Amino acid sequence: YIVCTDIKPVTYHTSAASSGCYYALLRGFGGTLDEIITNNITNGTAIVTIAAKDRGFQATNCGTWTKA
Repeated sequence: YIVCTDIKPVTYHTSAASSGCYYALLRGFGGTLDEIITNNITNGTAIVTIAAKDRGFQATNCGTWTKA
């Protein structure tokens, strides 16, 4: 997701615990490790705060994200 275009910069959480939920805040979209601001893998409920300065947000196997 492109921050401020596809997703708003606020705090989000997953609606339910998801096994193997991976998410990352990105400073770019080139696919390099240097572009990952922070990331996490969890088997529980995930919480992430997206800032306006972040360029992107990526999530896999996390279910639905809702505003916290």
